[in-house]
Amino acid sequence: MKNSRAVFDWADFLWLAQELGHREVSEPLGEAAQRTAVSRAYYAAFCATRDYAVQQLSYHPQHSGKDHSELQKHLRRYGGQWTTVANKLEDLRKFRNQCDYEKQVQNLDSMVAQSLTLASEVFSQL
Repeated sequence: MKNSRAVFDWADFLWLAQELGHREVSEPLGEAAQRTAVSRAYYAAFCATRDYAVQQLSYHPQHSGKDHSELQKHLRRYGGQWTTVANKLEDLRKFRNQCDYEKQVQNLDSMVAQSLTLASEVFSQL
């Protein structure tokens, strides 16, 4: 089925993260849902910020794994609210890496809540 929208709305990843994040770890696939919520929250915030920075802040992504840290560096050069956004992206990425790569994640419920809050705050600053 072909998507009729021309451009993906990164906020849809945040919406999905919110839906998945409300699942309990004890539910079937609950931990997977919560880990995925953290991951999608990060990518929602990262991709929306990247696109904003390209359009408004003269950012030129390399379309590689380095873009995650390079975007943060670029934002910090602008200072003020952009340093705050960079710090939130850094925290979100740390959470995402734990959820995507570690066999055991401590305080997953808290990490989900923090990720959803941070990602929402990033969106409100764009």
